[in-house]
Amino acid sequence: ATLDAGPIRLIPGLRIEATNTDNTAKRVAIAGSTATVTDVSGSTNYANVFPSLNATWRVDEYTNIKAAVTTSLVRPQFRDMVPYVNIQVGQQTASIGNPDLKATTALAFDLMLERYFRSVGFVAAGVFYKDLTNFIFPTSRPRLAEEPLGADATIVVQPVNGPTAKLYGFELAWQQNLTFLPGLLSGLGLNANYTYTKSDADIPGLGRSGVTTPLPGQTGNAGNLGVFYDRGPLSLRVGANYSGKFLSTINPTTPEGDTRTRERLQWDASGSFRIARGIKFFAEAINLSNTPLRAYVGGIYDQMTNQIL
Repeated sequence: ATLDAGPIRLIPGLRIEATNTDNTAKRVAIAGSTATVTDVSGSTNYANVFPSLNATWRVDEYTNIKAAVTTSLVRPQFRDMVPYVNIQVGQQTASIGNPDLKATTALAFDLMLERYFRSVGFVAAGVFYKDLTNFIFPTSRPRLAEEPLGADATIVVQPVNGPTAKLYGFELAWQQNLTFLPGLLSGLGLNANYTYTKSDADIPGLGRSGVTTPLPGQTGNAGNLGVFYDRGPLSLRVGANYSGKFLSTINPTTPEGDTRTRERLQWDASGSFRIARGIKFFAEAINLSNTPLRAYVGGIYDQMTNQIL
């Protein structure tokens, strides 16, 4: 039900989801010249209730303040849930799945201010906070003696659940259609957005007592700056996309063994042309700047902030 009280609108919600998964993979054990293939299975069965509340305050004709309290769930990727084993001859690292993975649940709080221009465009600013339970992250650990992973593998990479994590920050967005320009140029526009995120994760394992660890896979700084053109059947987009460095793989025994992905800036472009009603030609080019994806192992411990940089 929607509750309207003058300029304020409240929208409560309730969603129920039930999930059942059955996964089967082939596992190959090699002993000398003999290979044994066995089926390995895993299954999960759970149900979740997701209440939510969204509120909008229409300050004036062009200004809104929005707030939301929501609950949600992110299921593991199919590849991560399957009990697979991936070994390449001559490689020291083996990848394995985890059929015991739990879904990540989240409680989120959002507050957003939106201001629309009399011309076509808007500016928005918001803050957010999320509590996560059973977040999923990849670990890199020494191979166990009882694991049948061939003669070469010494390191095992596997997705696991972490207990709890929190992330919070702010976001800014702006878009302006340059409709005041003459003729064909009136289809031009500019947009930009920036998100700052701070995250703290509870990572189990030795060597992490008192050390603040960011949420794996979560960058602290991310932003986009773009130019677009929309007029008639033609639509074009060109933009620069920036992602700051982030923690990518956890070593459960020591923070110095973690893997981090470096910051990167890349240019992308896309466009479409409407040939006829219901028919459109679309093209997209990713990473036109040919920016490499780089990662490194280890970090520097900062005693002032009690963090691994």
